[in-house]
Amino acid sequence: MKINKGKRFREIASVLIKNGFKENSTNPQKMKDTLEELGPTFIKIGQILSTRPDILPENYIVELRKLQDDVKPEEFPVIKTIIEKELKCHIHQIFKDFEERPLASASIAQVHKAVLKDNKSVVVKVKRPHIEEIMLTDMAILNKLTKIISFFPQSILNPGEILAELYQGVKRELDFIEEGKNIEKFYQLNKDVLYLKVPKIYPQYNTNNLLIIEYIEGIKISDKFPLLEKGYDLKEISIKLANNFLKQVFQDGFFHGDPHPGNILISGDKIAYLDFGLMGSLSPNLKLRLNELLTSIVFADIEKMTRVILQLGIKRQKVERKKLHSDLEEMYNQYATLSIEELAIPELIDQIFTLCKNHKIAIPKDIILMAKSFILMEGNVALLTPDVNLMDIATPYVKKQMLEGKNLQEEVIKFLENLIRATNSTIKLPEKFLILVNKLLAGNTVVQMEHINLDKNINKITKAADRISFALIVSSIIVSSSFIIASEAGPKVYDISILGLLGFVGAAFMGVWLLISILRSGRI
Repeated sequence: MKINKGKRFREIASVLIKNGFKENSTNPQKMKDTLEELGPTFIKIGQILSTRPDILPENYIVELRKLQDDVKPEEFPVIKTIIEKELKCHIHQIFKDFEERPLASASIAQVHKAVLKDNKSVVVKVKRPHIEEIMLTDMAILNKLTKIISFFPQSILNPGEILAELYQGVKRELDFIEEGKNIEKFYQLNKDVLYLKVPKIYPQYNTNNLLIIEYIEGIKISDKFPLLEKGYDLKEISIKLANNFLKQVFQDGFFHGDPHPGNILISGDKIAYLDFGLMGSLSPNLKLRLNELLTSIVFADIEKMTRVILQLGIKRQKVERKKLHSDLEEMYNQYATLSIEELAIPELIDQIFTLCKNHKIAIPKDIILMAKSFILMEGNVALLTPDVNLMDIATPYVKKQMLEGKNLQEEVIKFLENLIRATNSTIKLPEKFLILVNKLLAGNTVVQMEHINLDKNINKITKAADRISFALIVSSIIVSSSFIIASEAGPKVYDISILGLLGFVGAAFMGVWLLISILRSGRI
């Protein structure tokens, strides 16, 4: 298929300009409608963007989540031709039966059910003809257009970085070999989890355009009533589902990136995941930072939270650490009186990401994907058992992560375990105390003191000091007058110095006045 790139360029540019992207006058609804109008590539871009709150504002994220990937399926002869080309043989040499009507049809591929010669039921995922060339051409055109059109409103990342990430995302969706490797890795990490079922892959048949995996029949976790009719314990399913997801994130560092109810089945006595095209991977360093972030949230350590975020994030401009600390503290104080189980960790992490965006700090995409998956899993638990909180299940993992890898004395470990247990059950530190501790750590504490009746006491002291000063003056006049009389200085009356005599008389009057003042105050 030869794509007319010039015609496609004009088509994309025309639609974007028509919908206000050139003047940056678009809105969430208009952006969604535009992506739908531009076709499969842009629908897939919208779906990828809907998982990235670090790129788009929340109102755009909410709208883009509504994008549907259901498209008209390809005619079976076209699909049959692709399968035979990839397998290098006639379709009936591999399959005993092949259903022509697809189970699902999306922008990149469509899925058919089939039966192998050994009677094993399988799912055959077939890439649409020329879809890779179409999507990569669209991406190249979009790359040129972003130089003149504002396609990503209010993002802290520059368009080049966003397009690079979108390009990698689209490439992952198109890479069936990688998806097969994801399934195999997920199986190896979870093969000892007795209640989990991972579909078997058939690598001898898999190519970049064809993926054949085991067909798993079961009931979606969103179908509560059929599950109850079959006698399943929904609470048990919730606990197993959450425990395994926590293991994926905190132990394996390799987790399902899209665990929505449609991708999880109950098959017999096992939980089965479907669709491994989007997987998250955490490096040892990211896992360490994530665990530190989690413990700082649990223990309300705002200073540590600030430090970890600055270590985790990519700073797009100079960050005011004091302002970041203050904003984190203000955000966290609304949770200050909650125990571990009551903390809405996914919601809190989401708020932290929004705050980072406001401070122009970009968070690694795998951490963003983890948060999104965490929120989806919390929704699964709430769907199955509304009375169970994900943090009720997660608390043992929180404790384990806080203690894991620490070379502590047995007494210290026991103390921490008791502290966590007490926090979980009854102890809730007063909100004002937590706020005070955080302010002390940040060096933002202002001490305000109020002295009761201090002014009255100061007045009394002042009066006493005045009287002492007055008495000293009187004493000085008396002593001076005595020296004058003794020296017979100045004019005299009856051989007594007039100056000395006047000094004594003045001192006498002043002494009497001071005595009367003291008597009137009642303080002798």
